[in-house]
Amino acid sequence: MKTPISSWVTHAGREPAEVVVNAMDEWWRNTRTPRAAEVPCHWRRDALHSLVLVHVDRAAHKRRHQPTFVSAAPCDSPGEDHGLTPMSAIVRDDTYGPQPVRIVHANPESAVGRAITMVRGEEGTLAVALATETEFDDADFFDAHRASLVNPLRDGVALAIIHAELQGPEAAHQVMEREDLLRAAGYAAYTIDLDGDDDDHTVHRHLAGLLEDVFDEVAGIKADAAARVLSSTPLWPALVIRTFPLWRQRHSALTAHAAELPLKRSR
Repeated sequence: MKTPISSWVTHAGREPAEVVVNAMDEWWRNTRTPRAAEVPCHWRRDALHSLVLVHVDRAAHKRRHQPTFVSAAPCDSPGEDHGLTPMSAIVRDDTYGPQPVRIVHANPESAVGRAITMVRGEEGTLAVALATETEFDDADFFDAHRASLVNPLRDGVALAIIHAELQGPEAAHQVMEREDLLRAAGYAAYTIDLDGDDDDHTVHRHLAGLLEDVFDEVAGIKADAAARVLSSTPLWPALVIRTFPLWRQRHSALTAHAAELPLKRSR
């Protein structure tokens, strides 16, 4: 039997060049102008969502994947027009040309559950779900969040990104509880702290490096599945972003507005 060729591969190069980091930061800052409050979609308006968007788009573009971003909050963008991807602006004369941002608003479903559904049977698909910790832990949806629903050989990749909004430092047992819960759902936590102590450029560097680890782990799982050497159900990487009051305060004009968008669920 011929072994299928996977599009998920590791890369020797890791963190982006300085010129790329600077361009990503410029794109991100341009979304944080006073006019951002007029933008109807939080993926363009909210500091955390737009930070995730530009970084995942960079990591996926490097691997020639175009992600679909999923969240539960509704959107009022006319005709679901969310503009072009960040890398369409950053990479000039790209072979693939300008690409529209793909965004799905999952309400009344959960973001992670919708992302998993989207990649079933679509080996080359990347769906990126950003959810709060409360949304991920919701008992009504938790079974739909299990990573074991994704077949590493036949399905694509559903990248879960969990936002833990903290008020202060966590005790060791609280960190372990979160990681144990993620592990029970089939995920391994890759954690970054946005505490306001680091400048934005340092945050970009750390997040870019962490996403390289995440996508390399995905490539490893895919390779092991293709080689039929997976001895057990894999732990898929999940990105955990812990935000703290100082960071949120610096970006309050954006994050506060996003918090006003409630998740409406059908019971």
